Amino acid sequence: MNEKNISKNVLNKIKEEEITPKPKWRFLLKDCILWIVFGLNILLGSIFFVISLFYVLNNDWDVYKYLDKSLLEHMIASMPYLRIFALAVFVLLAYYNYRHTDKGYKYKTFRIIGMSVSIIFLIGVTVFLVGADSKIEKIFSKNLPYYNSVEEHKTQMWTQPDKGLLSGKIIEISDDILIIVDNQSKNWQVNTKKAVWRGPTKNSKIGTKIKIIGKQVSDNKFDAKEIRPWSGKMKGRFIKK
Repeated sequence: MNEKNISKNVLNKIKEEEITPKPKWRFLLKDCILWIVFGLNILLGSIFFVISLFYVLNNDWDVYKYLDKSLLEHMIASMPYLRIFALAVFVLLAYYNYRHTDKGYKYKTFRIIGMSVSIIFLIGVTVFLVGADSKIEKIFSKNLPYYNSVEEHKTQMWTQPDKGLLSGKIIEISDDILIIVDNQSKNWQVNTKKAVWRGPTKNSKIGTKIKIIGKQVSDNKFDAKEIRPWSGKMKGRFIKK
């Protein structure tokens, strides 16, 4: 069959099935929607990257020895799996949407995923460095039901006086004694005579929330070995422990 016959057959089929070409604006609209959705997936992926990073850097990884766990067990139990899963979902959605844009067919899968991850990483690190990570975490904890916030995780971890971990808000200060109230509204008398104070805790005032490593000596008495700031983090703009 020559080209002339092929062309004739195609034209006849178009006439028979009444096929009409789609207007250009439909393709443009579809592409525009795909790019917008791709951008939203990147943005949401960045947000989940930020809160995952915030969770990891705010977790007290060194207290595993007080929890009867190895470091590996503590890491496995403490990793923010749901946050990481959500991040992976948005990376895959970003890949899917980019693949269906007018330029998506030009690139291989790993290149698109690598590009998406790189953009998410750059946006996430930027948000983190300007200090918006804690604000995003608060928004999520207030508005998402069943969201296990960093604050809740830390409070649970640091409310185990029988294992040497205690936290609370200072309500009274004397020479070598602190009176604190924990998250269960219980008052504790904390002996700080032999305690090592980390970061700015030495200048703590009434109302300051702190974390304490030590030993429970009675129902409401605790001997402190180390006192840390509640929001202590690592380097740069963070408080050194």
